[in-house]
Amino acid sequence: MLRAAKELLTKITHVPSLKRDSPSIITFRIKKIIEKGYAGNQTEVIRQAILAYERMLEEEELMLVHKAVQIEMEEIEVGRVKTHSFEEIKEILKQ
Repeated sequence: MLRAAKELLTKITHVPSLKRDSPSIITFRIKKIIEKGYAGNQTEVIRQAILAYERMLEEEELMLVHKAVQIEMEEIEVGRVKTHSFEEIKEILKQ
């Protein structure tokens, strides 16, 4: 999770003169975030980065689930997948 937070911090601000994953770029970005008043200290910056990353993952999961449901619905509508009515399911369960 710490690696994910570092990746997110790398994306927050862009400094072309420094290497992307160098410790100095991370320190620089943390300081910039604190200077802008988004966080009070390094711990708070990392905590916020982790929370933001968690939200990004949740959004991506929702998008993927939505896409999968769309694909399944298209297959049902085209007739590639056999469906059963509620009554058929009740009859199967009674047996």
